[in-house]
Amino acid sequence: MRLEEIPEKKLKKLNDNGIDNIYDLCYLFPYKYYDFSEARTLSLDIVNKYSLFYGEIKSVEVVSGTYRNKKMVQAGRVKMKLDVSGTTLYVTYIGNYYMGETLKRHIGSNLYVGGKISLFNDKYYCMLNPVMTTFDERELGIKCVYPKYAGIGEDYLRDLISETIEEEKIVETLPLDVLTTLKLPNKEKSINYIHNPSNITQLQSGVKRQLYEDLVYFACSLERENRLVSNNSPFVVKNFNYYNKICSSLPFDLTSDQKSTIEALMKKAAKGERINALIQGDVGCGKSIVAFLLMLVMAENGYQAAMMAPTLILAEQHYKELSSYASLVGKRVAFIGGKQKAKERKEILSGIENGEYDLVVGTHSLISDKVVFKNLGMSIVDEEHRFGVRQREALVEKAKAGVHTIKFSATPIPRTLASNIFSGNDIYEIKTMPAGRKGIETTIVNSDNDAISKIKEELDKGSQAYVVCPLIETEDGKQKSSVNAIAELYKEKLGVEVACVTGKMTKEAVTENLKRFKDGEVKVLVATTVVEVGVNVPNATVMVIEDAYNFGLAGLHQLRGRVGRGNKKGYCILNSDRDSERLNIMCKTTDGFVIAEEDMKLRGAGDLLGSEQSGSNRFLEEALLYPNMFKNAKAIAKKMVDNDSDDLLIREMEKRNDKVYFKLKKWKVFA
Repeated sequence: MRLEEIPEKKLKKLNDNGIDNIYDLCYLFPYKYYDFSEARTLSLDIVNKYSLFYGEIKSVEVVSGTYRNKKMVQAGRVKMKLDVSGTTLYVTYIGNYYMGETLKRHIGSNLYVGGKISLFNDKYYCMLNPVMTTFDERELGIKCVYPKYAGIGEDYLRDLISETIEEEKIVETLPLDVLTTLKLPNKEKSINYIHNPSNITQLQSGVKRQLYEDLVYFACSLERENRLVSNNSPFVVKNFNYYNKICSSLPFDLTSDQKSTIEALMKKAAKGERINALIQGDVGCGKSIVAFLLMLVMAENGYQAAMMAPTLILAEQHYKELSSYASLVGKRVAFIGGKQKAKERKEILSGIENGEYDLVVGTHSLISDKVVFKNLGMSIVDEEHRFGVRQREALVEKAKAGVHTIKFSATPIPRTLASNIFSGNDIYEIKTMPAGRKGIETTIVNSDNDAISKIKEELDKGSQAYVVCPLIETEDGKQKSSVNAIAELYKEKLGVEVACVTGKMTKEAVTENLKRFKDGEVKVLVATTVVEVGVNVPNATVMVIEDAYNFGLAGLHQLRGRVGRGNKKGYCILNSDRDSERLNIMCKTTDGFVIAEEDMKLRGAGDLLGSEQSGSNRFLEEALLYPNMFKNAKAIAKKMVDNDSDDLLIREMEKRNDKVYFKLKKWKVFA
């Protein structure tokens, strides 16, 4: 199979979704699996579970017409009664008129249906929109569901992937003795097991092999990163006048944790020791000012300092704030990122290279080959968990040996796990919150009216509100709140302008709407989790999280951290019709370190399938979720780096487009 053989229109659709080469197709894994291998009988123990049933079609009714509510549009339905061993199963298809005519012709025949069972009025077994409907026993087994791409049919995608796997040469990346010791399938088998599992055990085996490959790669990268650096540094600091001057001009006092962290790091740099640190801090604890002060200390001592942020919005925010402090001491800050004009960028790059700029802030554009530093003495990576290992390493490689490196994370990791993963780093924690914060009150509600009432109360005081939804648009059969539907509802109920921000919008539109919200032109911002990190609007006091049950604990905490950042009390409203231990924990504490510990307890040692975890660096997620597997991976990685046999693994891993490679937080297995 070659890309040229794929029709141009379909190829463009594939490219738009991250499938840049044939190799990517091998890793376009299903994200859902249903075990429909064996038919079951109806009983209370399978309610709310996905199962397969076999029975006789007793009646079929087609109901036309449409109606709309805030969460779902329903356009007609087909109702069927299925006799399963003497018990009636009520099956409903929404919007599938063609199913009605097909099923009517087979009244009296036996049929297989697979889907989620619910109980109506504690009496009637029901199934809404079956995942599988078939008369053919040969179609039974593990049903795999691939991502849906507009313009590409499911059958076409399956055939394309199947042909690619059959023809593409799969290169083994792990040592054979490792596969033998850990009883793992080779890479070719593991890919086949994930695309075409005969049973759940085989699927787990394939996933375990891929996980080990991820973990060994991550461990190799960290091992190489640690070996890049030395214990000593030529970037010695002797002067601290800027630090004292800026601290005296701040409208607030640094917290004890902020001071102790800065002083410990500067003491190390003053002795000629190299800084290699991970600084963890809860949302809103004031990590940014710590980074800025460290950068200004480096500038005073004649060195450049660079800070890399994961998003354009966050990078621009850092640039503006750092510039205000730098102006107090006559230092210049350069910004790299976004759609800068060619002439402007050329001048900035020249200024960085010849030392006109002491401080540089940017997105991943900073690791471009065109960015050359004159005397980079410190590199800082903000929201470190949102960058790949190689991206962080690339910034270090731009500097001379001994450059000071600091990673900041607003997603607290329990210290024992952080020490295990980032063993080559000194770990600092900022726990004390800035003075003047009024705190955040978290409550659980089960209706939009309660949330709207609280927002109206805060808007009347001149404050603003966020509303976060799990979906961008309404999806058939999914009773989840969408940005589009909720925005319309809130606009109608509150009578104010509502702006939206989603990952599908252009960067320009996102930036514009966030700016309008930050400037106070828009009072309510409805968004997906794109606002989880880096949006700082002190006047926003309410965070409503729709269908909060669908979010992980760490994600809920990150979203909550968008409010209560000024001198007003913050409110987090978890709108959910389902209770859970996660939501109750949110109401009990606002301490991110406590939440991190509770999150680990809830997840336990991790399940190979269907796991959830917040963040966007899948390698770190997996290392946190499977600490014992990561411990094995570190030992394997050390040997591979020692033997210089990790090059093939790294090359093969970096061929992949992360858009299509599976992420455990999106995987679901119903068995």
